[in-house]
This record gives sequence, structure tokens and C-alpha cells, in this order.
Amino acid sequence: MPSSTPEIEDYHVAWIAALPIEFSAATAMLDEHYEHRNDDTTLYTLGRIGSHNIVVACLPAGHIGTTSAATSLVEVVHKFPALRVGLLVGIGAGVPSPEADIRLGDVVISQPTRGYGGVIHYDFGKVEPDGQHRRIGYLNGPPLVLLSALSKLRWILETGTSQIGSHLRSLQTLAAFRQTNTTPDHLFRADYKHQDGPTCENCDPIMVVTRPERDKNGPSIVLHCGLIASGNQVMRDGVTRDKLSSEFGGVFCFEMEAAGLLNILPCLVIRGISDYADSHKNKTWQPRAAGNAAAYAKELLKCVPPFSTARRPSSEGSITRNSARSMVGRRVSGRNNATSDGNTTEPPPMGTIEHSLGLHQLYPSSTRNLPFGFDVIAVHGLGDARSTWTKGTTLWLRDLLPELSSFRDARIMAFGYDPQSFFRELSSMAPGRLFTFAEDLLSDLADIRASRAHKNRPIIFICHSIGGLIVKIALRYANERQRLFGNIAASTKAILFFGTPHQGSDAAAYLTSIQEAVLIDQTDLVDDLATWSAPLIELTTGFSEIAPNYDITTFFEQRATNGVVVVSEGSARMGQANEQIRGLNVDHVSLCRFTSADNNWRIVSRRLEAIASSISG
Repeated sequence: MPSSTPEIEDYHVAWIAALPIEFSAATAMLDEHYEHRNDDTTLYTLGRIGSHNIVVACLPAGHIGTTSAATSLVEVVHKFPALRVGLLVGIGAGVPSPEADIRLGDVVISQPTRGYGGVIHYDFGKVEPDGQHRRIGYLNGPPLVLLSALSKLRWILETGTSQIGSHLRSLQTLAAFRQTNTTPDHLFRADYKHQDGPTCENCDPIMVVTRPERDKNGPSIVLHCGLIASGNQVMRDGVTRDKLSSEFGGVFCFEMEAAGLLNILPCLVIRGISDYADSHKNKTWQPRAAGNAAAYAKELLKCVPPFSTARRPSSEGSITRNSARSMVGRRVSGRNNATSDGNTTEPPPMGTIEHSLGLHQLYPSSTRNLPFGFDVIAVHGLGDARSTWTKGTTLWLRDLLPELSSFRDARIMAFGYDPQSFFRELSSMAPGRLFTFAEDLLSDLADIRASRAHKNRPIIFICHSIGGLIVKIALRYANERQRLFGNIAASTKAILFFGTPHQGSDAAAYLTSIQEAVLIDQTDLVDDLATWSAPLIELTTGFSEIAPNYDITTFFEQRATNGVVVVSEGSARMGQANEQIRGLNVDHVSLCRFTSADNNWRIVSRRLEAIASSISG
């Protein structure tokens, strides 16, 4: 018996299908189905996979292509405003090449490649005076949380621990997926046209491209990650297929909906290969291809950590959150301590900051109206939101920073999260936790800056170690989600990184150094540290595209912590042309702890004054 449906705000994932066979495969993947009344023009069903509540939507019959897809998704997003990400799952037309041995039934997932976001709108552009066709426009890349999940999925496939076989077996209750009469997997020469008939029985077998048999001990379904070409026309010509693929440096498949969706909701595209985009196209492989894509989509969703749940304020103005805002200490954030004009009420006692989750205002007190100035956001590393910034009794964010003339009108806040979750969970999930913390940071900032008086205040981020990665992920996500967080991305002017491991390949070494330096006893973590590198590289390298928008300062440690240099100068360097780099004669733990007499404070304060002056000027 289906369960009662959760609230509208509890649905964070949209699963889009274009064809009924794709919709059937999607609904078969649900762990639980929810009751609902479907009175919209778009067919959808509601359910759950793992920890995610999902809207599975199907395009109206006969309405395919990018425009129809966009129209349907707009309707779904309007009805379910809390949607964070989307999956476009179904069939696609493969593009075999010497570099990519794509076969019928394989699965292709969009992934940023060669400067493209993962999907290319190949038939959108204009004709220049010289007759050349120039493509215009840009499609957003997949969201970071799904790229991190994709990295974990690939790792699971490498280790042979996936549950895809189990997901496929769940399709056997549906007659459409029990058929075994698929046609042979024949790839014909690109210039050879299909002969008459619904199948290729009349086609010349001499024209079949000879390909080596696949290893019988290897996977029966091969995953390919790269570029997908999307357009409004069915691709049915091998020569055109190969020509377009060559223009873009190699695409893995063609499809017809993705280009209409990616600028509406951050999406990942998952396609099961049902034909080769040539005149030999037929539908016999569609059920198997749709089922394979759905099974991979379900396995990927199980790699996505739960999204934080920011509900709409009740009449009392409170905001509740899920386990990402666990009841560790007291959470002070957003509208919980904001008045209707955006000014904050009395902050809690300073003793609570160590365990606070979310934004915690340090300065000014709430006894005066907030003038227009900067918002300074400090994000700690693997310490806590107070000790990271405190030397002796001096919490410099509160006690020293407001004494600088340029920061007397600043609003200074510390963001707290639970760093121990890195060590309580398998490290393969740690990049997903980073995304969750980044999402929490953005949500809290959007809440506290919601009033018209404060939404355009310039932002300066100050980050220590892992906190820098959280800020990088948050800003990249803010640039992707312009409707929700675009103002935060545009208002950010400067970032100061203290001992942040910018090189993703150094992630495993970083956590190992942390363990050695502060004597963390977590032997289970060490075994899995290598799984950090690939997802962290994907999560952070994309930041380089937006880094020129910010004034970036990097501070690195010049002393060892218990004999270990936690973040070396090489790892701390981001490698941006606009990056200013400075070493401080302290260890990693003391890198951002100052008193007024410290020479390091004089170095850092001069840099802060220069940043403030450039922003004001």
C-alpha cells in the first residue's frame, strides 16, 4: 500500500523521462511510492529512492524535443519549488569511435569535457556572413553534488560492489522489460544506408563494422562519461553523426531533451544506448536501454548525500532542518535571529559558538541598526567556530577586526558545521559532506541577507583549511543556481584562504597529515582516503572558471604541526593569476589565531584593509 506523500518542500530531486518506456523504468526503480493527485498537464508520480524524495515526470505523448522538455520542467519546478537537482534519464543514440567503444545497451552520463558543461546544444546558432554556422549560447554543467556522486559511482563499479544487477531485476515484473527479441548489435559503416524493412535483415552484412568481442569477464553494461549532443531533430545519418562529433572533439551520444532543461534546473543526463544515430535505427533495443539507464540512475542517487531541508518559515519565523542540522549544540542562523528589516536580535552567549551550526553573528551587537558595510563570513576548518579564530582570550574576528577603520560598519559572522562527520563516515562520502555544508552556508546567507536593505552588501570570506573548500564549492554552486543564490555569487568580492589544500590530488595526503598532526585515532578512515582524490578534483577544479571574479589571498604555514607540515606551500597555492600569496611563521593550527601584538596580525590586517579599500574605491 503506498505511503502518504511528504510535504511539497520535501521533494529535492526531479527525474525526467521523455517516453512511456522510460517512465515505466523510472517508477520501477522507486523504493517507495507515494499517493498523490495528478491534475497537471505533465504526468508524474512521487516516490523515494534511498533518502531522496523524488518527482518522476514524463513528457506528454508526442511532445519530444528541447522546447517540450523545458515547458514540462517549468511546470514541475513551479509545483515543487524545493527541487535542487534533476536527472534526465532514458534512451540515446550512441556514437562509436576508436576512442569510445560504445555498444547497444551501454550507458552514457554527461560530464564536463573540453570546456563544455557536459551537454552541447548542437543545432542552436546562427549563420555568419561567410556562410559558416556558429553555435551560440551556453548550457550549465551538472551540479557539483551529482558530479561527486558520479565519481563515487565509478569507484563502486571499479570495486564490483554496485547493486545495478538487483535494480535491473526489479524490472522483470514488467512485461516490456522481459522481452528477449532484441536485434543483433550491428554497427554499419557510416555511409551505408538502411535497406527496406523494419529490421536490418535486408542490409548487406559486408557493411557491418568488425569490432572485437568484449571480455566475457568484464561488465555487461559499460559506462561512458563525457559529452552528449542535444537537439530538436532525430539524428538518423551516420555521416552527419560523425561530422558533428568530430567538430566537438568527440561526443558519446545524441538525444533530444537535455538542452531544454539544463538552464532551468541543474541536471545530469543519463542515457542508455538504443541505436547508433544512423538510418538503421529501430526500437527493439529501447526497453533494455531505458532499463539500464534507470538502474544506473538509481545507483547514482544512492551515492548522493541527503539534501538539507530548509522549510518555509512558520508564523513564528523559525526554520527547521534535517540531520544536516543535527542537534549538536545550539543552532543560530538566518531568520531565527533576524527581524523583519534584516537586523539581528540579541546574539546568544559566546560560550555557545563552539558547537553552533550555521551562521553565528559575532559583531555588531543587536542594539543598533546595521549600517551599510561589508558582510564578513568566517568558515573554520576541522576545528570549531570559536577556537579556530581565538588566541588566548582574543577572538580576533570580534575583538580586532572591527577596530580596523574599514570594518567598523561590517557585519561579522562565523559559520559552523560538524567537522567530525568527515571522520565518522567513510571518506568516500566526505566530498558529499562538503557539498552539504556548502549548501547550508548558502541557505543561511540567503536567509540573513533576504531583506532589500542587506542583499547587496559586499561579502568577504575568510576560510581555514577545509573551510576554503566549502567556500569554493558554495560559490561555484551559487553561480549555477542564479535564481536562488546569484546575489551571493555577485556580491562576493574577496576570499582569504588560510592553509586550504587547493590541489585535489593532495586531499588524501592532507587528511593523513591532519591525523598525524593532531593525533586523530581513525584507522578506518585511512583505508579509504584514496577515494577522496578524484571527486575532490572534480568538485574544486571548476572553481578556476570563476576565480578571476574575486580578490584572492592565500596564506600558508611555515612551521610544522607536531613534526608535520599539514598543507605545504605548493598545495596551498591555487595557481590563479590574481592570487596573492604570503607565508606566515606559524603552524597549521595557529595559522589564523592572532592578538593585537602579533606580527602576523599586522600582515593580515594590512591585507584586509587593502581589500576593503579596493572594494570601496
